[in-house]
Amino acid sequence: MLTTLLDGAMGTELAQRGFELRAPLWGARAIEDAPALVVAIHRDHIAAGAQVLVTASFGLDAEHASLATTSVELARQAGPNLPVVGSVGPADPSRSTAERQEHYAALGRALSAGGATALFAETQTSLAGARLAVTSLRRFGLPVWVALACDADGKTLAGDPLDAPLEADAVFVGCTEHTGLLPALRSLAPHNSVLAVRPSLALTTVDGFDPAGASEADVVEAIERCRTQFELAYVGGCCGTTPAFTAALAQALRA
Repeated sequence: MLTTLLDGAMGTELAQRGFELRAPLWGARAIEDAPALVVAIHRDHIAAGAQVLVTASFGLDAEHASLATTSVELARQAGPNLPVVGSVGPADPSRSTAERQEHYAALGRALSAGGATALFAETQTSLAGARLAVTSLRRFGLPVWVALACDADGKTLAGDPLDAPLEADAVFVGCTEHTGLLPALRSLAPHNSVLAVRPSLALTTVDGFDPAGASEADVVEAIERCRTQFELAYVGGCCGTTPAFTAALAQALRA
């Protein structure tokens, strides 16, 4: 199986380039406030070798769903001929099931309207939340990807073991330190046919982003170890990864 390279982080890269990440929308605020910067980051990842772009819409809620359509348009400006995957962040777990379903429906509708080629439910911390996201996004007739945020033991951050099907078109171990990739994939592989990884180099804290204790080279090497054991359909980087990381991963894929 050929492995396709996704781009890297948007939010942390915005911060590195001087954009202030603040509540409630964090990096997604740049869709409206700094669209040229969003396009520039996409283009830098393309120049580094990215074959698929992920929209800057992570962090949007139903109230701001119209910005998700714009995020697809910005990615298209950067890479007119590349697939554009619509990023959907997790719904607030304190909300009712109906409210969480509407979160995914509103964002899925807006991303679909913008022309996204797939919908990507990112940073799901529990299996129940991941399944709700996948089911809610199915109605739009696009491929649905899901990314599980995992700990070093290969469980979700909520403590769920991963020995279960997710019914998604691609299942990522994402927003996870590189040490958690192999344990998670070992559990997912018997139950999910299309696997992928998008690990982090940085962890989100109340004060910003802290390094996850690994260099870009460490994480690229970990991804390559995963590729030798599993037929990964997609690889890329999450929080803290840069166009330089994308370039290093592209070089590893060519080797």
